Amino acid sequence: MNDCSCNKPCVSCKKEKKCPSPCGCAEPTFSIEAMPDDPTTLRFNINGKSVWYDFEPVVKSGETCTTLNVDTARRTLQYNGECSEQTIHARELGSILHLADLGDVKENTINDNGILNYRKDADCGEGCEGIDNGWVSTNPVEVGDTALDYILGSDADGKMKSLMPPTDTTTFSYLAWAAQDKAKWVKPTEVSTIPVKDGFKYPLYLDPNSGEIVIHKEAS
Repeated sequence: MNDCSCNKPCVSCKKEKKCPSPCGCAEPTFSIEAMPDDPTTLRFNINGKSVWYDFEPVVKSGETCTTLNVDTARRTLQYNGECSEQTIHARELGSILHLADLGDVKENTINDNGILNYRKDADCGEGCEGIDNGWVSTNPVEVGDTALDYILGSDADGKMKSLMPPTDTTTFSYLAWAAQDKAKWVKPTEVSTIPVKDGFKYPLYLDPNSGEIVIHKEAS
């Protein structure tokens, strides 16, 4: 009678060829699984016997020193990695960024020929910082008006400035190029005698149809 109870080691059983193949002994098992809330702790299971092993010290000892630093003078990002040191220049980084990618720029306001203006949250009370503060784009044509309090321009260096209202805001003044005084508000100058040139005087008249101020050359 064949002894297939496997009371003896499977190797002996197979050598004696008393048991049908495969032998009735259990096959060896081996498995590894991580602790659910601690992935660096592993459980090794060998033939039904388990043991836990904490691999965190192994992982820590094998960690590399990787840093990312900002060089403000060179306008670069310095990446010191495991294998090499890399430099990202401001121009390279800027090539993938659009103005609308900035957090305080209102992307939905950007339009053709728009000018950026910073607006504070009008609903924010005194002493608070509005969450809707940001830059918006406005097109001067789209936000045109029938009257202005200030006229925007620039000085000879291109610095933006506004022209203040005339000193006397109750009467008419005219915006004109005032020779050496450049662009400014002017009023007609009252003279005691009519200016004459080459025997002609040049009084001003108002065109009743167009409203244009015109002159008529008259003999003096």
